[in-house]
Amino acid sequence: MDNSEVYVGLDIGTTSIKALVCENVKGQIKVIGVGVEPAAGMSRGVIVDIDKTARVISNAIAQAEEKSNIDIKQVIVGLPANYLQMQRVHGIITIANNGQSREIVDQDVLNLAREALTQSIPPERTVIDLMPTEFTVDGFDGIKDPRGMVGVRLEMKGTLYTGPKTIIHNENKLKETEITEVVKRVKLLIINSNNEILLGYSHNDYQFPGGHVEEGETLNQTIKREVREETGIVLTNQNFKPFAKALGYYKDWPKKGKNRKIEINYYELKTDEKPNLNNTEYTESEKDGHFELRYIPLESVEEVLKENAKKYGDKKGITNEMLEILNLYKSLN
Repeated sequence: MDNSEVYVGLDIGTTSIKALVCENVKGQIKVIGVGVEPAAGMSRGVIVDIDKTARVISNAIAQAEEKSNIDIKQVIVGLPANYLQMQRVHGIITIANNGQSREIVDQDVLNLAREALTQSIPPERTVIDLMPTEFTVDGFDGIKDPRGMVGVRLEMKGTLYTGPKTIIHNENKLKETEITEVVKRVKLLIINSNNEILLGYSHNDYQFPGGHVEEGETLNQTIKREVREETGIVLTNQNFKPFAKALGYYKDWPKKGKNRKIEINYYELKTDEKPNLNNTEYTESEKDGHFELRYIPLESVEEVLKENAKKYGDKKGITNEMLEILNLYKSLN
C-alpha cells in the first residue's frame, strides 16, 4: 500500500475480544477489518484461563485477517491501567572510543536502555515498555534524540512500565475467601551453557524438577532439597528469585466441599554441574514411572513436549503448563 501504514489493535474485554485493523493513508484512518468474538476465560477483566482466552484471541485475529486481507504478525494490545506500574529510571554509559568522543549510534541507545533496566525490578513483574523522557550528552540535557551527536558520556531519564508475570487458572471464578487449602510448589528450569534444559521424565510425562513446599520450609530450602532429591545436584549459597508465578484455583478438589489454591513459583538455575544419580531420592511414584533425567536443547524443547503429548496425551495439563512457562521464559530472555 503506497503512502500508507497499517495498525492492528486488540482489546481483551470481559464480555468480548475485538481485533481492529486500520489503514493510515496520508493522515486519514480507515477501518479495513474487524474481528469480534465472545470472551472466554475472563473474569472481571482478568484472564483466569489462558487457554480459552488464547483460542478466542486467535479466532478474532483470524476474522480480522480475512476481512482485511492482511497477514497479522503483531498487534497493539490495550492493558488495564490498574495492572500497570510506573517508575522513573536513569541510565548512564560511556561511549568514548579510546578516550575520544565519537558519534552516537542506535546501538548506544540500546545499550543505555539495558543499563537503565539493570536496576531492581520485582521478580513477579515484567517490562512492558521503557519510554525515554530526555537524554543528556556530556552534561547537555533536554535532548530528545541523541543519535548523530558526538560525545563521551550518554545519559537517559525515562519512565518504566511493568506488568505482572503471574499466570492464573480459575475456571470456576473462585474468590480467595472460598479457598480452604493452599498448596505451594517450586519448579526449576535448569539450563547449562550448551543451552540445554534438564527435564524429568516419568509416567510418559515430562516435568520441570521441583515439588511441594514442606511444612516449615522456606522456598529456597525447598528448591535445594528438591534439586538434590531429583538430580543429585547440591546447591549451597544460592538465593533464588522467581521469574514467574502460576496460580491455580480448583473447586471441590481434592474432594467435594474443599477448594484448593496451588501456587507455583518458577526459577531459573544455570549450571554445568552434571546430575549425580547416586545422590538422588526418588519417590515410589517416580520409581514406578521409571523416572529419568533428559537434557533437551532449549530451542527444540517445545516441539519435543508437543510430540510427547500428541503420543501419550496431556490429561493432567502438565505439558500445557510447561509450554506456557517456556514461552514466558523465552520472552524475558
